[in-house]
Amino acid sequence: MKRTPRSALVMTALAAMAAVVTGCSSSRGGTDPAAKLTGPPLTVGFVNTDSGALPYPEISSAAQIAADQVNATGGIGGRPLKLDVCSTDGSPARAVQCANKFVADRVPAVLSGIEVSLSAALPILDQAGITVFGHQAVPDVYRDPKAVMLSAPLALSLKIIMYTLKNANVHHLVAMLPNAGAAFKQQFDEGIKPLAEQFGITSTLTSTAPVNPDVTSAFTAAKAANADGVFLLYAENDCTNAIRAARSTGFTGVVYAVACQKFLPTLGSQAAGVYTTSLVYPYNGLASVSDPKAKAQLAEYNDVMTAAKQAKNVNTNAPAGFSIVMTLAAIAKDLKGEVTATSLGDAIAKFRGEYYMGGTVDCAQRPMPGATCGTGIAVLKANSDGTQQVVGGKFTYAADIK
Repeated sequence: MKRTPRSALVMTALAAMAAVVTGCSSSRGGTDPAAKLTGPPLTVGFVNTDSGALPYPEISSAAQIAADQVNATGGIGGRPLKLDVCSTDGSPARAVQCANKFVADRVPAVLSGIEVSLSAALPILDQAGITVFGHQAVPDVYRDPKAVMLSAPLALSLKIIMYTLKNANVHHLVAMLPNAGAAFKQQFDEGIKPLAEQFGITSTLTSTAPVNPDVTSAFTAAKAANADGVFLLYAENDCTNAIRAARSTGFTGVVYAVACQKFLPTLGSQAAGVYTTSLVYPYNGLASVSDPKAKAQLAEYNDVMTAAKQAKNVNTNAPAGFSIVMTLAAIAKDLKGEVTATSLGDAIAKFRGEYYMGGTVDCAQRPMPGATCGTGIAVLKANSDGTQQVVGGKFTYAADIK
């Protein structure tokens, strides 16, 4: 359910960004973790928005670090895992260039971090029979039969969010959305509002400018309307500013910042009580995670990222890159013989079980036609010390809601 483009994307120096990403491959003291592996490499594509208006370069860095970790622990049955990285600026044109590169390089699959224009690349990848594997993307991607995404469908995610708000004693909700076209109004009218009503919550829509939204005025209005809950759907910086505005205006209700993470280190104790969601367990929620396997994976993730001098990015969006590479490696290890686009694509499409640092999915039996694989999300609540609590200690699934 995150992220859709909310403003015009701008060109930056892709070559410089690519140098940052590929520089991560020497993170283990200058040695190549794949050097001792003797089998032929398994090379898969990796695409991510690393520059532009909504960049996530930490995801690409974490993906390469994860590939190094796979290789340092035996690779894929003795074969080194290599990432064919293509960085984008979020534009459709660049996504198409990456798709053509992957076809030319004959990769058997493409991993997606957060690629905001992934839908532009799909026709080219589809024609070549290349499966795309990731956590989430824009809705158009979910309907593509060759795209396998681990997230829960929007309707199920919203159901879990409204259930959480009900349990937090929210009765009147204000949904603050950027006024970025009819799709956002439709998302409120057809998604948020009717689902809120199912849980006895009335809701109203507050539209703000898609760039530099006046969140202070929006929270002042929400307070005047006696709202006791606010649902935020913004990019990271606007999300942080909105939470800051909630505190400065004296808003005392519940704030649900749907998919934001970077507000935690910025706001410190001001972030306490803010809810958010994630498709992977966050390391700063380790103490509250009840699943021993997930706790061990979180510890491994933190150790490996710290060793690669990426400790500052541990609690950002970086887990998305690390998780998808580690999950792909686990799937590929079960393949016998030559790994082709058909064999790896089929294995991805049939994946069921727990993904790395995440919940349980069934990609072979999806919850609804043309949907994603999952049915749950991690609901998080910020603590005053900058950590987060995983509500219930585990993923919340739609089936858990009665």
